[in-house]
Amino acid sequence: MMVFVNTILECWTVFDINPNLFDYIILSRSQSQLVDELILIKLENLMRKILRDKEKLRNLLRQITDTAVKTLILQKLHESQLNIHEESFSDMLSLLPYIKNNTILLKQLDLSEWSLTLQETYWQHVLSNGGLGFTNENLEQCAFYLVKLDNATLFSTKTLLIFVHHFYAEDMELCGDILDDFGVLNLKLSNLFEKSNKRYSGQELLELCQQKTDIVTKDLSQIQHLMTKLGLSESNNRDIDRLVQMITKSYKDDNVLKHLSKIRDLLKRTANGENLVLKYIVDVINRNDQSNDTENTGSKILTCKTCCHNEKDLKRIIYAIRSNIEEIKHIENCNYYILHTVNQGILLKQRFSLRDTQKLVVMLMLSNQRSLLSQVATGEGKTLIITTLCIIKCLYGEKLDIVTSCSVLAKRDAESEPPKGNKELYEFFGVTVGHICSEDIDQRAQTFSKCDVVYGDLSSFQRDYLLNRFYGKNILDKRNFESVIVDEVDSMLLDNGNNMLYLSHDIPDMEKLQSLFIFIWESVNQPVNSLDDLNKIYDNAAIKQSIIEDIHGMIMRDEVDAGVWQALLKSKTIGEDGRILIHLKDYATHVKQLQFPKQNTENRLIFLLNIISNRQRFIKLRSEFYNFIEQHLDKFIDNAKNALFMSEGVDYVIDVDRTGLDPDLNPKIIIIDKNTGTDQSSSQWHEELHQFLQIKHGCKLSLVSLKAVFISNVSYLKLYQNLYGLSGTLGSRDEKQLLNELYNIDLIKIPTSKPKNFFEERPIISGYKEQWTNSIYDETKKKIIKDRSVLIICETVKHVDYISKCLVKRAMEDLQNDPSNIIYDSLKKPYVYKREHEEFTFGQGNELLNCGTVIIATNLAGRGTDIKLEQKLVEAGGLHVIVTFLPNNCRIEEQAYGSAA
Repeated sequence: MMVFVNTILECWTVFDINPNLFDYIILSRSQSQLVDELILIKLENLMRKILRDKEKLRNLLRQITDTAVKTLILQKLHESQLNIHEESFSDMLSLLPYIKNNTILLKQLDLSEWSLTLQETYWQHVLSNGGLGFTNENLEQCAFYLVKLDNATLFSTKTLLIFVHHFYAEDMELCGDILDDFGVLNLKLSNLFEKSNKRYSGQELLELCQQKTDIVTKDLSQIQHLMTKLGLSESNNRDIDRLVQMITKSYKDDNVLKHLSKIRDLLKRTANGENLVLKYIVDVINRNDQSNDTENTGSKILTCKTCCHNEKDLKRIIYAIRSNIEEIKHIENCNYYILHTVNQGILLKQRFSLRDTQKLVVMLMLSNQRSLLSQVATGEGKTLIITTLCIIKCLYGEKLDIVTSCSVLAKRDAESEPPKGNKELYEFFGVTVGHICSEDIDQRAQTFSKCDVVYGDLSSFQRDYLLNRFYGKNILDKRNFESVIVDEVDSMLLDNGNNMLYLSHDIPDMEKLQSLFIFIWESVNQPVNSLDDLNKIYDNAAIKQSIIEDIHGMIMRDEVDAGVWQALLKSKTIGEDGRILIHLKDYATHVKQLQFPKQNTENRLIFLLNIISNRQRFIKLRSEFYNFIEQHLDKFIDNAKNALFMSEGVDYVIDVDRTGLDPDLNPKIIIIDKNTGTDQSSSQWHEELHQFLQIKHGCKLSLVSLKAVFISNVSYLKLYQNLYGLSGTLGSRDEKQLLNELYNIDLIKIPTSKPKNFFEERPIISGYKEQWTNSIYDETKKKIIKDRSVLIICETVKHVDYISKCLVKRAMEDLQNDPSNIIYDSLKKPYVYKREHEEFTFGQGNELLNCGTVIIATNLAGRGTDIKLEQKLVEAGGLHVIVTFLPNNCRIEEQAYGSAA
């Protein structure tokens, strides 16, 4: 009744309709017909024109026997702010009689969204009455297809039949959003091509799109993705021809492009069995065996076809390559043949061989005359690329340094067996490997001396370089700066490019500064009761004056006459700001020497100076520190304020050192790198910001140390002759240009080995915190219902805790309302990953991610983490990634999304 009244009042007041019309309708129509007429009147008002075929609409409304549905239409018309067309409204009415139990769903949808749902319902009705024996699931999904197939005017009938057959045979990966995907694809294709009677296969349409010069790259990428996802185009591994074609089309740097054709041809030749290095080494081994076979016992003859089929023979080949490397260097294109041999070893040890994408990256790095940074997507095997490149370089007798984003990864890669690391592979090829993430200087020196490949985080390499050069510690031995491989290179060179490593040294009595820090902290950390209090507390000049007054003592200008002030200045008893420069226990003799004309003035000044001399002092410092404090005082005060407003779990955490490098078990302030989510355990903020945070949280106060020697990330990496970098993203055009200018390097983006089934959904912007968490929960719930898993990436540790609590709370509330629904078990038990010392089983390759799992994590789970999926999860649509914040740059966003599809 309220809907009727509101409709009549709106038509009367807003659209100025004569109220007598409603008197006539009410008196001349039954109640059911009354609703019909109100719907038509409301529709005319929204369209602002007379309906062309009102009688047809009236008849369609009469066929709807459920009054609740009609009332809902009227209500939705009242709510709708969209343009409504008579034809689309008529089509919608014609489908409404087939509605059964979907009125609850219709209530949640806007009127403009009804048409799609009603079409699905109609086709389900037709199929269920056709005697085809569909299960409920097949019935629903086939209805999805049939809704859209009529509109797919560009696809051939054969292509569409194959498409439906793939689904019916259950040999195609599908997701719950298949209907929307097909609609988006059809719309994009319709916008690109004019209507005609000609129809194409999916592959033909894709090739036509690629030939269009005016197509937007993003649109082409989305069409390729949707074609592959829907089974309308091939999704096999991209071969070397396709990879080179894609790079050539999108990349314009001649320094890199000039190598591609040669790499393509030689990789194809080695794949067909050509290997001149192997042929040479087999001949060398056979000749040596024959010359050593003095008794003519008939030693086994090695052949190129069979020598790589067992570990024993292949190890002989590897040893012979090392022994004859100088001769091998003269064989043209030897790098390619050695790569082929190394690949045979990988196949033997790990039961799979390198993809063409991985071979391409390795050969580009070996062939390019300048340093090279490669953008290689998450999941494409960056760890194995690094291992392969190291093995080849070491076979040539070189030594390499591998820079990782944190010490935990360095230890893992150097010490772990597959799938975490490749220690077994290094050992098979006779390559020694170690790491320098240790406080034991002798152990690090031994690693540099004995290992071909050394892993470590950048600060560990910088530390040992500075100790070696400036402190005379013989750590690096004879190791030169030949080649370095930087993993997650964008974080190292862009986000932290300005970072410097300082080697500091302790100064005696620096602990005496603690009283100063406490005084400053108490000055800024006072209760604020008024605006005047706020201005006073955060006024740097006032704080600085109170500190100088406490340390030196101070006479205010209004405390003495102008003549007295000038006399004190002239005698250097005070400074320009009034601070006491001459410190005495009794000032009587000193003041008398100034010879003031009045005894009263003299007595008053003696009293004032003695009061100041005997004041209570809170800051206790030796005079040797006065100049040092004066130079840094403004920064100290600013950093005390910064510490006050910095937040635990956002900028830092309070915890013991989890790296095992520091034996002290007292809680510490540990900096968190927002870009990577990693702990910066060995780092401290400068200008005593770290000390103020320690005071804030009651941690043990560390001593202030002074910087002795230092080196920046940029300067250190420029020491190497060859810089090779790998990352999931190298950033925007400007960021790439900056890298090029800073390091004189080339950059290349490597396509993925397969087209990615990636789809970016519409962003959600929330106005306030509760709406934000509700949106995260609702999106997570939608995916869990579809048997998918969800990775929720948060900006900070604090946000991880907050979102996980909110999700658990909402899930518990929903579980109480619907105890039988098992999806809330997943929602109320999320997998939380906040710190790098925590074991993330899904990111180590040890455990497959199953359906219905919710992971809440920082960027730790977004960068360099390869999450493996169970087949059931792949079939359900894969992993859904939610980034809960707006990243500072596109690289962070792309790294996060790299875990999907």
